Amino acid sequence: MFSRLRFTLGAAGALILALCGTRAALAQPQSLYLTDAPVWLHYFCDSTEPNPNGSVSVQGAHCYSSLTIPTGATLAVTDKVSLPGAARDLPRGEILAFVNGACTIAGTIAAGAFIDESGNGGGSGGGGGSGAPSHTSGVNGADSVVFGTANIVTAATGGLGGGTRRSVNQPGAPGSTPTAASQKFIWGGAITYGVIGGSIGGAGGNSGGAAGLGGGGVGLVCASINFTGAIDVSGGDGLNAPSGSSGGGGGGGGGGVVLMATPSYVANTGSIIVDGGAAGNGAGGGLVGGAGGKGWFKQFTLQ
Repeated sequence: MFSRLRFTLGAAGALILALCGTRAALAQPQSLYLTDAPVWLHYFCDSTEPNPNGSVSVQGAHCYSSLTIPTGATLAVTDKVSLPGAARDLPRGEILAFVNGACTIAGTIAAGAFIDESGNGGGSGGGGGSGAPSHTSGVNGADSVVFGTANIVTAATGGLGGGTRRSVNQPGAPGSTPTAASQKFIWGGAITYGVIGGSIGGAGGNSGGAAGLGGGGVGLVCASINFTGAIDVSGGDGLNAPSGSSGGGGGGGGGGVVLMATPSYVANTGSIIVDGGAAGNGAGGGLVGGAGGKGWFKQFTLQ
């Protein structure tokens, strides 16, 4: 399903880095290994930060000496805006760990369902279902974009809200996943200009169910990877319309993005969850929303 790709290693890794500011789990078959990677995925950093080693909350780009998430521990990715005068942890909504040592992921990296806008490069949001009896349109799911809102390139179009296509009562349309070509563009270098993650869905019409939030992003570039735990970047479920209302169901959030790169996979039996969120149901004649688009992941064996 995936072609085997080869890139030439250059000396630009550090420069490119400076531009950075329950569903069924997917097992990792050998066919998902891509040989080698773009130069930015060869950069292991300089080990300026100690191993967090446990249950912590984190976001942004980090230079770890090693990275350990023990069995039963959770590294929770956040999407926080920095306070005035505080250090900025960027990019928000994801973790990019450049590790000049071993990454041992026996616990969980949790980066699901917290993106409340258009996500970059992940699955797009599902549309909200239309409400009844006036056929109030549901809200469109947010597109998945690249480079942020200032320089928009659409990676995957959000699902249309019910009722936006014709003046009739309709379910929301599902979100979508970026094409293989879009995925290659993103992991080939576009990611170095912004965050990665899924998009929010659309709310149901006639004061219907709230939209599901998009999943975040995880990037691990390590001297070795021992992966037996779980990485969850799934989108959030759209909510059902309130009981007794005539609202449409909320659209699901899009799944996020996971990238892993290393010369050595000591173990690779963990689970990666990139599903889009389920659609919410309508009430009182309102219709169901659309499911969020699935996210995606890539694993590279560096040469």
